[in-house]
Amino acid sequence: MAAQLGGPLAATVLCFLAWRRSVGTDRRAWANFAIGSALYFTGNVLYFVFVLLGYTPRFPSLPEVTYFVMAFFFAAGMFQYGNVGPQISRLQLYNFVLIFCAISLASLFALTGSLRASVLSPFGTLAAFLY
Repeated sequence: MAAQLGGPLAATVLCFLAWRRSVGTDRRAWANFAIGSALYFTGNVLYFVFVLLGYTPRFPSLPEVTYFVMAFFFAAGMFQYGNVGPQISRLQLYNFVLIFCAISLASLFALTGSLRASVLSPFGTLAAFLY
């Protein structure tokens, strides 16, 4: 339990300190890492509170929302820290989105029977699929 709360808290604090000491795009990257780490820590705290209360949330619940949003902040931070933004053209971005959508659509067709038989709500099934 200490690792589930202490590790993300330490990461949040260290990313915050790096943000305060950095400049330029590195500073924005560390801000995104700090926000992402804080969201991960928040999700873990919420699950810890759920355990203490004896509450079993339905999927997806608020902690999963923090994990989903965290991923976007970490991705943005990685792009900023690596200074990748200027290296990616608009065409490459559109190609990535097109391929991602094609894979998602093909997966939905391939898994349609399994998705219909899911014990989760349609939204829960979609969230689990994207997770």
